[in-house]
Amino acid sequence: MAQAVADTNLLVAVMVEDDRNHKQAIRIWESFEKFLVPAIALFELSFFLVKNKLGLELLDQIVTDPKIEYVENNLDDFSYLVRHSDKVRHYDDVGDLIIVSVAKRLGVELKTFDKDLAKLVS
Repeated sequence: MAQAVADTNLLVAVMVEDDRNHKQAIRIWESFEKFLVPAIALFELSFFLVKNKLGLELLDQIVTDPKIEYVENNLDDFSYLVRHSDKVRHYDDVGDLIIVSVAKRLGVELKTFDKDLAKLVS
């Protein structure tokens, strides 16, 4: 089964038709059978929806999608963050590194539009 960890920016691009990556995100979404979504990505998505006044109701699109499997973050993810704290330049980097940790921990590809983040997984 083709599965990948979904970064928050992929989730946003799938949901928001005005997003510059929307069409590409839809193609990616359709090419995988399952997306693993870390807890931190759902928090980041919630913050994005509130900040952009899009309504938290849109979270239902993600949490009820049969392609989605929720993944809890654990202490290993936070240990990874601490070990790579030299890469934290902005508060967004904290969530990014935890999402990278989940992809590495589960041994699956990370789908993201953030090229710097993608490099951390390889």
